[in-house]
Amino acid sequence: NVTSSDPCGAWYGVTCSEVVGECHVSQLTLAANNLVGRLPNSIGNLTYMADLELQSNQLWGGIPSSIGDLVQLQNLNVYSNQLRGSIPTSVGDLVQLQNIAMYSNLLTGSIPASIGNLVQLQKLQLFSNQLTGSIPSSIGDLVQLLYLDLYFNQLTGTVPTSIGNLSRLHSLQLFSNQLRGSIPPSIGNLVQLQNLAMYSNKLTGSIPSSIGNLVQMRILAFSSNRLIGSVPSAIGNLAQLQDLQFFSNQLTGSIPSSIGNLAQLIFFDAFSNQLTGSIPSSIGSMAQLQNFDAFSNFLTGSIPSSIGDIVQMQYLYLDSNQLTGSIPSSIGNLIQLQFLFLYSNHLTGTIASSIGNLVQMQYLLLSINHLTGTIPPSIGNLVRLLNMQIFSNHLKGRIPSSIANLVQLQDLYLYSNQLTGSIPSTVWQLPSLRSMFLFENNLNGTLPRAMCRQHGLTGLYLGVNSFHGDIPSCVDQLPGLTALDLSGNQFTVNASLRLPSSLQYLDVSSNRLNG
Repeated sequence: NVTSSDPCGAWYGVTCSEVVGECHVSQLTLAANNLVGRLPNSIGNLTYMADLELQSNQLWGGIPSSIGDLVQLQNLNVYSNQLRGSIPTSVGDLVQLQNIAMYSNLLTGSIPASIGNLVQLQKLQLFSNQLTGSIPSSIGDLVQLLYLDLYFNQLTGTVPTSIGNLSRLHSLQLFSNQLRGSIPPSIGNLVQLQNLAMYSNKLTGSIPSSIGNLVQMRILAFSSNRLIGSVPSAIGNLAQLQDLQFFSNQLTGSIPSSIGNLAQLIFFDAFSNQLTGSIPSSIGSMAQLQNFDAFSNFLTGSIPSSIGDIVQMQYLYLDSNQLTGSIPSSIGNLIQLQFLFLYSNHLTGTIASSIGNLVQMQYLLLSINHLTGTIPPSIGNLVRLLNMQIFSNHLKGRIPSSIANLVQLQDLYLYSNQLTGSIPSTVWQLPSLRSMFLFENNLNGTLPRAMCRQHGLTGLYLGVNSFHGDIPSCVDQLPGLTALDLSGNQFTVNASLRLPSSLQYLDVSSNRLNG
């Protein structure tokens, strides 16, 4: 709302200061004002301006090179616009700058080497653009820098060794670029660093042991690169670490026992590597751990009983390894556990009754192992369970009737075991059941008409058992049923049998059907 020709009068968003008896614009604060159009070249005439706040508008076009004339500028905020073109090299003339925020635009080209002139700079935030080229080595001259955020660009080249000069840096975020080469050992000089995120690049080489110097670190993320070598034991020095991510690399060797020193760690993500050796028993010292992901590796040995000491654990993923031994009964101490994935290992022994303590459990996946014994009746305590998969084991005995308590259960996979007896009538009362896979067991008995009340059932797989009797004629009352496998049994059929129109897969071969 301009009511005067004097900007130092009552112009909205304009602040002036007196310099040698004259008023000059010192602040332009027009953030989130629905501004459109280009930044004019004449902006360079405001040579006394200290703060330029134009973020969160709809400005487009390039950043004029005249921006370099604002030699008193301390804060340059033009983020969340639609600015295009390259960052002008003249920005390196703004030697008083403390903060550059140009993120969330459409900027292209490279980061100018002249950026290294800004020795007062504390924040450099250029993320979420389309910047290319390498990170200039001159960035190491920004010795006052606290935050360097270059993620979500298309940067290439290596991480410059000079980055180790930024000894005051708190946060270094370079993820989601196309950076190559190794992580420079000089990174160990950044002793104030709390957040280091280099994931989703093309980094190679090993994790430098100097990483152990970063004792203030909270978040360390190297995932989705091409890193090789072992996890350095020095990582155990990072006593403040809360989030450790190095999944989807080519790391080898064992998980160092020093990991037990990370008493503040909440998230451990090491899946999809080539890690070998056993899970260290020191894991039990990680009292704050909530998420442990080490699936799709080559881990061997048994699951340490000390895992039962991590009472905050909510997600435990150890599937697709080569683990042996039994599931420790101490796992029943993890009363906050919601996801337990142990499938595709070589586990033996029985399922301990203590599993019934895990009353928060939603997904229980123990399939493709060598488990023996029976399904413990205590499994009926898992009243929040959505998905149970214990197929391809050597389980015997009956399906416990306590399964009726699993009122939220949607999918039940018990196939390829040696289960006997009939399907408990209580199973047909599960209100949320969608699919049931019981094929390749030694189950017997008949199918009750009560099964036809399972209106949410989409898949029923009972093949290769010893069921007998008529296929219930009411099966056409299952409106969502798309797959029905009754093959390899002794079923008969009566003339009134009708099939639901929704059915897409039907196998009733190798029975005693007539007509």
